[in-house]
Amino acid sequence: MRFFLFLFFLLIVVSFANAQPQAVIYKNEACGHCKMYLSNFYMFLDENGIAYQEKNLINDPSVREELSMFNRNNNIPIDMQGHMTVLMGKMTLEGHVPIDMLEEFMKNYTDGNYPKVVIYQDYMVPKEDLTSYRMMYLGNTEEFPINTSLQEAINSIKGDGLPQEAILPLVITTAVVDSFNPCAFGVLLFFLALLFILKRGRREIAKIGSVYIFMIFLTYILIGLGILQAIIVSDSPHFVAQVAAVLVIIIGLIAIKDYFFYGKWFSFGMPVSQTGRIKHWMQRATIPSAIVLGFLVGLCEFPCSGGIYVGIISMLAISTTFSEGLLYLIIYNILFVLPLIVILLASSNKKILAKIEKKEKTHKKYMKLANGLMMIILGILLLISTL
Repeated sequence: MRFFLFLFFLLIVVSFANAQPQAVIYKNEACGHCKMYLSNFYMFLDENGIAYQEKNLINDPSVREELSMFNRNNNIPIDMQGHMTVLMGKMTLEGHVPIDMLEEFMKNYTDGNYPKVVIYQDYMVPKEDLTSYRMMYLGNTEEFPINTSLQEAINSIKGDGLPQEAILPLVITTAVVDSFNPCAFGVLLFFLALLFILKRGRREIAKIGSVYIFMIFLTYILIGLGILQAIIVSDSPHFVAQVAAVLVIIIGLIAIKDYFFYGKWFSFGMPVSQTGRIKHWMQRATIPSAIVLGFLVGLCEFPCSGGIYVGIISMLAISTTFSEGLLYLIIYNILFVLPLIVILLASSNKKILAKIEKKEKTHKKYMKLANGLMMIILGILLLISTL
């Protein structure tokens, strides 16, 4: 178990390490004002431990073509292109963005995973003589007074999103509802029953069950990180979130349909094609098989229980930074596997396990209904937040 905890810790470290910014500076040697700005800008980068690379636009035609291609690929119009360009992760600085504004902005993204934004201010005059700057974000370009912070400008363009004080309660509520899904419950109960039949000791049951639950947790974290990053780096995260909202509502309606007409027409569930493979690894009842089984179940149950997850991830993508979103994902997934942990702790008593299994079968339809209603509510909230 320590080994897997180490792997999970390594995953988080790598995620943050990959997000660290490296500045690429396309400078114009003929711009005297640029040299003055850069002397202070280099000092700012050094103080923040940001490595940078210089590329000369005047002497190297390939550099000019490289920057021109970047502008075309990112749809940066000519009137948003400054005398010099600085790329820092997904953030693009055009001209001479006041360093104090940039420093304040970067404090909101200590992980270095900046939003995909273009900030334009090309005048080389004291800040007190500036009146405004322009920002391009989510496909929209707006001009802001110079005393408007960069974060305020981003918030203004993207809208209010979900209020910060509402995010944690929503994450907790959706995670609790999502955790009571028939897919993971059924497989874990069957798995524990099999261990009892094979007459494994309580300690071994605890070890194998813990590995199985941890692998489901890890698989869902990886899936969540992939979806979160895909939405954040999208040119139109609001549009992607709106599509996700519609899909979540459709999945919710299908789940509600299963409450009234289970098994009829179309239903989401664990793929039948994977049932044999899951049973194969289940019958081995070893720690390596629990690793594979947890991973397979995490992947295969995603169509069954992933609707709420996709909805909450989309909400996080438009309402939080990447590091904040990662923290909420960890909280969500801890709560998601919490019922499985409770069942594992209760597995030492066969009578309790039998009662839980009976309850799971009896209330399976109600679980579907609760999941469906939560998905529809979450989808509607997501649509409201992105309009």
